[in-house]
Amino acid sequence: REFCASLPTGRQKYVGNVVEEMRIDARHSCLILFAYLTAAEPRLRGSDPGDPFVSDNNSAEPAELFTTFRPTTFTRTTTMSFTSTTTSNFTITTSTYTSITATRTTSTTTSTKDTRPIWSDDIMFQESSAPLFTFYMYRAVSDKVYPPMNVNAANLPGVLWYLHNEVVERTPRKFGITKIIRLKVQTRAPQTLWEKGMNFGVRFAFDKGQATGPFECGRDKYGPKLCQGPFNSSFDVGMHNGSVVGAFEWDTYGYFVGCNKLGHFPFPNYKIYYPGAVWWSLPGPCPSKNYTQWTDWCKEREPGGYCDQTPTGQGNCTWTYEDAGEITIDELSGIRNYTEFVESGRKEYMRGPDRGKGWTWWDSKRDELANEWRIMLAQELFAKKYPDSTPESELPEPECDFKQTKFYEDKGYYSVECRTAVRGDPCYNDVMWAMKTGIKQHPEWYRGLSPDASFEEFQAYLYRTSPVGHSCPPPC
Repeated sequence: REFCASLPTGRQKYVGNVVEEMRIDARHSCLILFAYLTAAEPRLRGSDPGDPFVSDNNSAEPAELFTTFRPTTFTRTTTMSFTSTTTSNFTITTSTYTSITATRTTSTTTSTKDTRPIWSDDIMFQESSAPLFTFYMYRAVSDKVYPPMNVNAANLPGVLWYLHNEVVERTPRKFGITKIIRLKVQTRAPQTLWEKGMNFGVRFAFDKGQATGPFECGRDKYGPKLCQGPFNSSFDVGMHNGSVVGAFEWDTYGYFVGCNKLGHFPFPNYKIYYPGAVWWSLPGPCPSKNYTQWTDWCKEREPGGYCDQTPTGQGNCTWTYEDAGEITIDELSGIRNYTEFVESGRKEYMRGPDRGKGWTWWDSKRDELANEWRIMLAQELFAKKYPDSTPESELPEPECDFKQTKFYEDKGYYSVECRTAVRGDPCYNDVMWAMKTGIKQHPEWYRGLSPDASFEEFQAYLYRTSPVGHSCPPPC
């Protein structure tokens, strides 16, 4: 108490896991520190595994997981709360995945009083005008394969780089990975994402079926702050705070398929030598939780983007898939018996010398020509094993068109009252020009709108797609 009383007023800084920066006066300092030390006292004796303030980032990933996000520049901001809450524990007894059609009502079999629609914006319940894509994705897995819900995937160059960079340099291989499976995937972007000129959003990393970032967790004068780790309620997401799905990304754009070109945000952000390598993220039910916490209630309130039909682009129907074959790493690289290979002391690849030991197939990771050769061999092996499947050349991969600046330009972060524009408002002139001239001269500027759309539909579109500070508020 004496220490708190001695603190000056103004901006204070606390270095620690809980409070990083607060604006307080001496009296509040005393209360906050005293309450925190009281709450933290049990952890000073020994960490409680169930303590929400203690994170375990060293747990092993499951073999079916594709990759782990490892950013280096994100800022974590955590807010302390002294509200006492009680959380029920649930047990999952089934692995069945059920498609949930977009609806504004919730199940009547739950005991919760939260009957809000999943999204507050009606556009998330409407079918999207975005194009439908059909193409192949690939995953590196062990012999134990699970449905691809809340996982990362890749194109063929991307999965081979993952194997080369993280898997075959270990003996035995990382996670017991043995093969590459192929998925024939269909995707369609939600309307709000498509209107911003994108078919794909940010690629989330998934760890044990849980999205682990990057998530927007606050804003300052420089723009959004991005945090590593699972989304939690302490993140400041402005007007999205308290929404059903929580995160700004899912509340604004629905459960989109994410992508990133390797060598660019979010990871890896250094040069790689597999031409055209791309990673994807596929959100399934309950993506905010570890798979051990996938309750029926969570699946209902966080339905994800998978649907057992052609994707409509509604917020919860953005992708579907079917199995399309597999090849083993052994048959690709020519290893006849992996157990004997390991016992002989040979190694597929060693990072330091950039070559194998008694084996050459993975030599020269930074040689683009050698990597193109490896990609070609994988393509030929799939074609040989599955001659009746659609050739990859006939299912062209869509461009990974995620645009970081555009994606995080979020109107919903700020509190804006609805107001339908009237004559004399700057917004009114913008809407009338769009209706009478803009859409006729540049229909590509108004995705999803027709010349017959209403005044309010044009105003809503300008609000959603224009930069922050534009003259048009959302119409009422």
